[in-house]
Amino acid sequence: MDIGPRPLLAEVYVSDYTPGSGAVYVRLFNPGPNPVDLSGWTLEWSTLPLDFPGGATISGGGSLYVAGDAMAFRQNLTHLPDFALTAFPGVPAMAGNGAPAAALDAARGHVRLLDVRGAFVDALVWGTAPASDGWTGPGAPALDPGLVYLRAIDEASLSPVSTGNFVTPGGTAAAWKQGTAWLPRRQMRVGQGAFPYPTFAANSAVTFTMPDSGFAALQDYLDGARQSLDINIYLFTQDALAVHVQAALQRGVAVRMFLEGQPFEGVPPLMRQNLDQLRQAGAQVRILKGTSGGFKRYHYDHAKYAVVDGHLCLIMSDNWTRTSVPVTAQSGNRGWGVILDSPELAAHLTHVLACDFNPLSPDSVLLDAGVKIPEPVPALTAAELELEPVPLTNPIQPIRMDGPIAVTPMLAPEHALLESPGIAGLIRSATTSLDVQQADLQLFWGYEPTDSMETMPNLYLQELVTAARRGVRLRVLMDGGHLDATNPRDNTFTQKYLQDLAAVEHLDIQVRILDHRATHLSIHNKGVIADESRVLVSSVNWTQNSPLNNREMAVVLNHPAVAAYFGTVFDRDWAGGK
Repeated sequence: MDIGPRPLLAEVYVSDYTPGSGAVYVRLFNPGPNPVDLSGWTLEWSTLPLDFPGGATISGGGSLYVAGDAMAFRQNLTHLPDFALTAFPGVPAMAGNGAPAAALDAARGHVRLLDVRGAFVDALVWGTAPASDGWTGPGAPALDPGLVYLRAIDEASLSPVSTGNFVTPGGTAAAWKQGTAWLPRRQMRVGQGAFPYPTFAANSAVTFTMPDSGFAALQDYLDGARQSLDINIYLFTQDALAVHVQAALQRGVAVRMFLEGQPFEGVPPLMRQNLDQLRQAGAQVRILKGTSGGFKRYHYDHAKYAVVDGHLCLIMSDNWTRTSVPVTAQSGNRGWGVILDSPELAAHLTHVLACDFNPLSPDSVLLDAGVKIPEPVPALTAAELELEPVPLTNPIQPIRMDGPIAVTPMLAPEHALLESPGIAGLIRSATTSLDVQQADLQLFWGYEPTDSMETMPNLYLQELVTAARRGVRLRVLMDGGHLDATNPRDNTFTQKYLQDLAAVEHLDIQVRILDHRATHLSIHNKGVIADESRVLVSSVNWTQNSPLNNREMAVVLNHPAVAAYFGTVFDRDWAGGK
């Protein structure tokens, strides 16, 4: 008899930042359209059999959480679980409990789901635990604290309304591996969510570039706000922009800001000054800041986007700093930006920001006078590329163009490393040409001296090579600042690798490194133009950490006129490469 889709294990969290906290949990997901009665079903919590009490159900397309400790779970995920090992007000206990709440060993263990007859339904085995009934092969690798076992997603099932279908059946480590490459294509930290992969239509677009016209575009954008202004930015040190945000507050605009509270080099004093002035003027300002226990949903909130009045969406590659958005067009960081008029895109971005901004999350910290944030690290700050303040000749001006313009927002870590959509999908879609402008296109990834192209390849670089091998013309322009001949991941090594590959395999690949002294520009961009018709405007660096661990925002714009604008910028920069 066909009993239809059955619930499966979707997430298993076994290694909390605080060992023994009881924050461990299991999420069940029902892929079918109808509710399933779980009365009498068993969840084997390693050596502890837990039975669902009578009346327990999981709705069609819904999830159900079983936690070790309800309070510890709520601190991480900001809501109560459906069941816990011990009862809590509003949270019934699983039958047969009595073991400690943290009964899952991070190094080894298993979770099995059995139906009311005791028949096997699903399982996860991890670490060095021996295989259990229903599991074949070695267990999934043990995870670092804070990481969640997430069942693999069928990327083809991602849609504008779905976060994707889970891979079935289970019973092997492959069902819990994200993608087929060397690195996981999705690494989930506790407290993160999931978002669909939609495409929207924008009524119009204003394209601009940094440092030529970024300030003028942002000034007009901020001055046009009448009701609401939501901002997510990594660094905000341009005090001249803070003046325009403050003016919006004085007009009665509701301003909400979310920023990184622990940047790599520390928070510059000018950023703290700007934020303090804005919060005193009435802005809601929260920062992403790790707790004393280590909880932090993203390594960095590295996104750069904003939403005005529920329809105007700003997406940039660059921060709101004096180097990227100088008041007048002068030497600085090369970046791309776009302002899109799309209520649907605005609703999507506002939802993402609201989830990250969530005041209930322990790493979303309300900025006030008493909040301590790290000061800049002098040794790192001193290494910044200093460009002489030289006025730019013939600065590139913003251009407004009418739609409809197809816009696909892409998030990290949710989508950035997927193999079909995202950045890889854009590269794979190219049939004739790819123009790539990157601050740092590392030859390979990893953090250890023993890492190499064979053990930790740069997945984006490999996609570019694959595209060239199928006949796509490839031009790569990289930044020329901070070059280091002793670092095998340096841009110069990537340049040599691609040039040698082109010579040996007779590929149409050209590679240049921007001469920042001649052009007065430092590439901070992370952009791609495919087939002179599709453009990536993105905050995602092509390093390992950015797509895998950071909150990032990017958009793919499908419109020849938009591509022509950024193609003109690329060609001008290309002329300054060597």
